Amino acid sequence: MIGFSALLINKRRIKLMSVPNLIGLLLACSLVSSCGMVVSTQPLFDRRDAEVLQPRQGLWALVEPECHFNTSSAPAQWPNCAQALIVQDGVAVNAKPHTPKNPLDGPIAFNLSGGSPGVIQIARPISKDFRRWGHGYFGYRPLSTDAEGKVVSARVWPAFCTRPNPRGRATTDCWTPSAQEVRLALQDSEIWAYEDHISDLGLTAVWVRYAHPSR
Repeated sequence: MIGFSALLINKRRIKLMSVPNLIGLLLACSLVSSCGMVVSTQPLFDRRDAEVLQPRQGLWALVEPECHFNTSSAPAQWPNCAQALIVQDGVAVNAKPHTPKNPLDGPIAFNLSGGSPGVIQIARPISKDFRRWGHGYFGYRPLSTDAEGKVVSARVWPAFCTRPNPRGRATTDCWTPSAQEVRLALQDSEIWAYEDHISDLGLTAVWVRYAHPSR
């Protein structure tokens, strides 16, 4: 599904008090390599996990707590507390692109693995020049499904290496060859994102409407 949570980041530090968009997190992490996220050079999860609940395809909103806006409006009109992604066939596309366009406005491949929580594995840049790509990880906990069993709302949060620092001090990404370590990190990160109340790191992903990636 969607694959990515977000922090407001500049080249020197991470601001944990705002979550503007998921694509922004990936871009900033590639620029500063200091997000403290769990990453790997090789994929750790099988993309053919048939048991995991799949998202309904179309336009999704990833929103902060207490974020209110008109979902019938164009994604470009949504506030910063809501990120827009079009999800289709194992690919997520930013529906609220940057100006000027950056490399992460294009399609980002992802796959889902089951479990409690589930795992979103995404392709992400692991070098500042975008020449090397690896894999990042996010938690996925479905909240509701439609009549066909497709997920229409879910929790989505990043796999952090350690508990986020409320003072905003940047930390280095941690590398792992272990799927089990990713799952353990996601279990801890879910608590940090939704229960610690030190920041708005945990988002709610909500299906909005059917849409094509070109729109």
